[in-house]
Amino acid sequence: MKKFLVFLFVTIAVAASAQVVNLRTIKFYTSEKTSYGWTNWSNPEYSNMLVQIDFANDLVYIESPIRQLYKIVTITKQGYDNDCNYITEFRFYDQDGDMGTMRIVGRRDGRSQIYIIFGNVRWCYDVVKL
Repeated sequence: MKKFLVFLFVTIAVAASAQVVNLRTIKFYTSEKTSYGWTNWSNPEYSNMLVQIDFANDLVYIESPIRQLYKIVTITKQGYDNDCNYITEFRFYDQDGDMGTMRIVGRRDGRSQIYIIFGNVRWCYDVVKL
């Protein structure tokens, strides 16, 4: 719980001062939409990519083999869920002009995750703050 609160306060402080937050991915999961609904999340894969959240310019950049750049359009949700996880959810456009949803989750056990959701695919990154 203490780690989660530290993460939350650091995130709020950074957002208020319009700086760039640097994170590092440690695991990666995928899920695809089928005619029956979403598939189960894939087994975790090791991941080591830089994630930069630029609050001043409303941008999220993920340094993956295929460059991911997301322009935040609006915040759609911010607050605690029923499990006491802190969630911030955004609508965005990616570098190709496709719209999606990004969810940043600070879990009460101290873990943090970023979900990137499109109509047919979704990704989840476990992240740590640098």
